[in-house]
Order: sequence, then C-alpha cells, then structure tokens
Amino acid sequence: MIEDGKVIQKLAELAFVGAFLGQAHAAETIFNSLRALRPDNPMVDLGLAMVHMLAGQPEAGLSVVDRAARLDADNGLAALCTGLMLRDAGHGAAADRKFAQALGQEDIASDTRRELSRALRR
Repeated sequence: MIEDGKVIQKLAELAFVGAFLGQAHAAETIFNSLRALRPDNPMVDLGLAMVHMLAGQPEAGLSVVDRAARLDADNGLAALCTGLMLRDAGHGAAADRKFAQALGQEDIASDTRRELSRALRR
C-alpha cells in the first residue's frame, strides 16, 4: 500500500506543507523515507532538494541534485527547480541558463513557460 503512487504523492505534499511552515527537518525526514521506498523515483530527490531550498539552504539542495543520478537534466521541472536553487544561492547567470533550458521543455505547462519567459525579460 505504501508504494501506491497516490500515497507517495500525499506524503510528498505533506512534506512540502511542513517545509513551507518551517518544519524542514520533518519534511527532510519524509523525503528521506520516500527515497528508501522509491529509490528509482528521481522526483523524490528533487523534492528533497527543494526542501533544502525552502529551508534557506540552496547549496545543500544543489548538492542533492548533483548526486541524483536518475534525475534527467533535460527535465523541465528539474531545470526550473535547479534554476530557483541557483538563484537563491547567488548564481544568477547559471540560474538564467537553467530557466532558459526549462522554457524549452514540453513537460512544463505552457502558462508556466509563458510566465517564466515574461519574468526573465524584466
């Protein structure tokens, strides 16, 4: 039952709610548990990386992304999230390159690509 995709998704959502409420340690624990349950799912690594960013530790998030062997660097969501971490870590030019990469991917919703494109032109 715990390997059911809906349960995994709900746990990830719960972890993000916790992270947004300042409970980064609890969120990290949830994502580390999900990594043990679903080591083949690179989005779990991306979620853990985003928790680090939300906790004010974008460099730790980037480290998770770097070690996530199964995370497709061409994935638009991964590029977008990595761009956010790079920006928060003070690497503006690298962040802009990742955002541009995300814009070219079809797995990012068209309205999100449009808003990102608009934000990058400012």
